[in-house]
Amino acid sequence: MNNSRLSNYNSMINCEHVWNEEAFDATKDVLEIELTHVMIKIKCEKCGMNATVDSEINWKPVSWEVFENLEIIS
Repeated sequence: MNNSRLSNYNSMINCEHVWNEEAFDATKDVLEIELTHVMIKIKCEKCGMNATVDSEINWKPVSWEVFENLEIIS
């Protein structure tokens, strides 16, 4: 590994990583979406290291009333 790459690697390892929770693109950064969870790719704002973050989905009760007044076109 050359000195430049080694320096970048060391800065990534020693970085106190930070990411902007609002900076991801829902059309490009979503890696996986399931009924139980969603996973997105993120990038550290300090060193540029890529990572993933996921979250469990806690579904709310179904609200059937919302659709009672909508016309469904088939």
